[in-house]
Amino acid sequence: MCHVEGQRAPKHACLGCVPRWSRTSWRPLFSEPCDDGDRCTRRDLCTNGKCAGAAYSCDDGLSCTSDSCDGKGGCAHVVASGWCLIDGACRKDGAAGLGGCGVCDSTRSARSWTLTSGGCLIGGTCYKKGALAPNGCGVCQPHKTTSAWTPLFSGICVIGNACVKKGAKHPGGCGVCDPTQSVNVWTVAGNACLINGTCVASGAKDVSGCQRCEPKQSQTAWSLAPDTCLVGGDCYKKGQSDATGCKVCDPQKSFVALSHKAGICHDNGKCYAVGTSHPTGCAACGLESAGAAWSILAGHCLIGGACYKTAYKDTSGCMRCDPAASATDWSAVAGTCKINGKCHAFGELEPGGCGVCDPTVAATSWSPLPGRCRINGVCRQAGDTDASGCATCAPSTSTTTWTAVSGASATTEGFEKGASGWTITNGQSSVGWGIDSQRAAAGKQSLRYGDPASGDYDNGARNSGIVDMPQVALTAGKKASLTFDLYMDTESSSKYDVLEVQVGGSTVWTKDVTQSVTMQKWISVVIDLSAHAGQTIQVRFSFDTMDSTYNSGEGVYIDNVNLMHGC
Repeated sequence: MCHVEGQRAPKHACLGCVPRWSRTSWRPLFSEPCDDGDRCTRRDLCTNGKCAGAAYSCDDGLSCTSDSCDGKGGCAHVVASGWCLIDGACRKDGAAGLGGCGVCDSTRSARSWTLTSGGCLIGGTCYKKGALAPNGCGVCQPHKTTSAWTPLFSGICVIGNACVKKGAKHPGGCGVCDPTQSVNVWTVAGNACLINGTCVASGAKDVSGCQRCEPKQSQTAWSLAPDTCLVGGDCYKKGQSDATGCKVCDPQKSFVALSHKAGICHDNGKCYAVGTSHPTGCAACGLESAGAAWSILAGHCLIGGACYKTAYKDTSGCMRCDPAASATDWSAVAGTCKINGKCHAFGELEPGGCGVCDPTVAATSWSPLPGRCRINGVCRQAGDTDASGCATCAPSTSTTTWTAVSGASATTEGFEKGASGWTITNGQSSVGWGIDSQRAAAGKQSLRYGDPASGDYDNGARNSGIVDMPQVALTAGKKASLTFDLYMDTESSSKYDVLEVQVGGSTVWTKDVTQSVTMQKWISVVIDLSAHAGQTIQVRFSFDTMDSTYNSGEGVYIDNVNLMHGC
């Protein structure tokens, strides 16, 4: 079947007829508009045959709005019934504002104050009905206007805080007090403009040179001069290019943004003419890629600035160039797993025998084998118990954490849904304990001591914090133990950055060089609590920097906390 140049493939908006590259097959399109089907992306464009847009979020962080993407690159924020969203804040119906002149009335306006009867809001100040203006020639008369003074006498204007007689002229000569037109603003006279309180002659330009006074269009605002573009405060004449030479002022397309030049490709601020080859020889600037990046040649991949031919494999052997899947990124070799940078064949066992390479389940991690648990990075057989004997590997219950043995009780927390019942007390607001997703021994979240905003635990001073677990009543005469996963990126000295586990005010464990706490690596900590059997205890985690220096590490992470007892 014959297709014309530019025609798109059926059911694929980013493949088209591009005779320059192929006359017998569809070729990837570049920079053509498309729809990726995701309502929360915008500026959807074809890139190497795939449609993708820039993701964005519509969450405004306000409790009184329901947020959603509108599918057109914008957002919809619907204010809940009984609420107003005013000046970026949520306010309940009946809340007062504007110095007493306004009230939240969502039935009348959910996004602005509703003026109360009997008052005027003038210059940001609320005045009662009948109040006189400071100049003595105006009065608040809400039935006439609630936003300006009403003249006390006929034949005058009240402009700002000044009383102006009828016929009096603006200091610049372009305005006059004409109460028949307005009693609160100057009436512009003659062939001039009054912009921001300044008189401007007809045809005069602003400092950018792109805007000028056009009284026939507006006597109170600047008008854009014809055949110009005003971009970021800079004025460009029609046909004028920017510093890169890639973009040009084309008022017919946009007068507030520069447009891409026809027949030119741009990449990293540089321009290339159609037919120019990429330095790697892997791509070229073609007509279908004009205005965008490079058009990759058939049978090649352009990955990380390097050129590869079809079927070329990376150093791991697990990834290869497959233009049909992606011409800009590596594609997985069928039947392999790439785990920690190494390639493994289908069915290959993990060292330790806990997992197997099964790309149908996971291509970047080991898939668990039946009858095994991977707990704290160690492979366990079904039935294996922890040091206390209160917990066992029970794959049918969990393959990543200990399971309480029959008759034993367990209090566990993995922090995936926060830390219900835990109490956090930090000595300062900027740094301390909190739930964080930077690192986790399992799942996506852990308990962290640090500052997520800065990435460290340095606030310029000594800092500390404590976390208390819920109270637990230990069974009398039975064993009890506490286990948790720990990751520390702090000073290794036992005198500074002190981490302790306390029970009833007594320290039962502390970070100490003699206990071989390995920095920047997840380890498992096991603490015997059998001495507290028969007591109701509360476990506390405490961290104290002890000084204000060398606090640039990530801090402390705790995960998979298990308190087992009754066995």
